[in-house]
Amino acid sequence: MFASLLSLQLRTLINQPIRVAVGETLFTGTLLSISGNILTLTESTDSYERATRRISVNLRQVSFIQVSA
Repeated sequence: MFASLLSLQLRTLINQPIRVAVGETLFTGTLLSISGNILTLTESTDSYERATRRISVNLRQVSFIQVSA
């Protein structure tokens, strides 16, 4: 029940900056989509090449989510 309510709320934040913690790993990027219980974001690195990667996370594995106010 909570996961479905969370996914509904997250859909209002698509294309917004987001931080997602899974275990001890923190992903920072732009929320791309919510499909079922899967959150997908584009994470940009601060390395020389400015690479981006797409991260998909099951909402049940998320420790916390932070969005800008």
